[in-house]
Amino acid sequence: MPNILYKYYDVDDHTEDIFARNQIYFACPKKFNDPFDSRIPLDLSGTDEQWAEYLQKAQERLNPLIASAVIKKWVQEVLQIQKQRAIPEDITLRYMNKIGVYCMSEIPDSLLMWSHYANHHEGFCIGFDTNNKVFGKAQPIVYSENYPVINIHTGSQEQKTNAQMLTKSKCWEYEREWRIIDHDNGEGTKGFPEEFLLRVIFGCQIATENKNKIISWCQKRLYKPNLFQAEKRHRKFALDLIPIPNP
Repeated sequence: MPNILYKYYDVDDHTEDIFARNQIYFACPKKFNDPFDSRIPLDLSGTDEQWAEYLQKAQERLNPLIASAVIKKWVQEVLQIQKQRAIPEDITLRYMNKIGVYCMSEIPDSLLMWSHYANHHEGFCIGFDTNNKVFGKAQPIVYSENYPVINIHTGSQEQKTNAQMLTKSKCWEYEREWRIIDHDNGEGTKGFPEEFLLRVIFGCQIATENKNKIISWCQKRLYKPNLFQAEKRHRKFALDLIPIPNP
């Protein structure tokens, strides 16, 4: 794992939350910009016994307040009318609503990511220390031209999670993405220890007003991150990250 992972941002109404309140946002996978992301189809072949066990456990996990006997009756009805193949997609969508994902990258100088995620280089990029139990939980994305083949019944939960949440098309490989997956708390704002924010990089087209606001927030932090200014490299399609002395 890299010692630092990076997140690209636009400057918006939530920017102050990062620097003044140590808060970052975990997104719902249903809102990802890639319609293939987190929607990897699993191999659905299996016996009625395997389907009964799968459906029972899945519904108990998603609906813990419903009596097991009620769920069992529903499972038998589903199996009788052979609807089980339509169930996993519904369960997957409900499962995705219950998790939150924070996406980061190994690299802070991607021209494409600065354009796509940092408002055409007008935003900023932050770097987090991964030598801890918070950001050290990030897992790397696997890039592939084909869907992974994982059976819904015989694949382990780790295999199914990795297939669906940590596999993307090879066309995204330039992002070198890592993800923290929160299976328990879902989408929303979550806090992080202040000292884990190590770097702040300003886009090469960031407005002076926005840059100065972020610098002022950083100066009020007990653990002050290192500041950098991204600048266009002379005669090459690349960025140089120039250190900015802390005021």
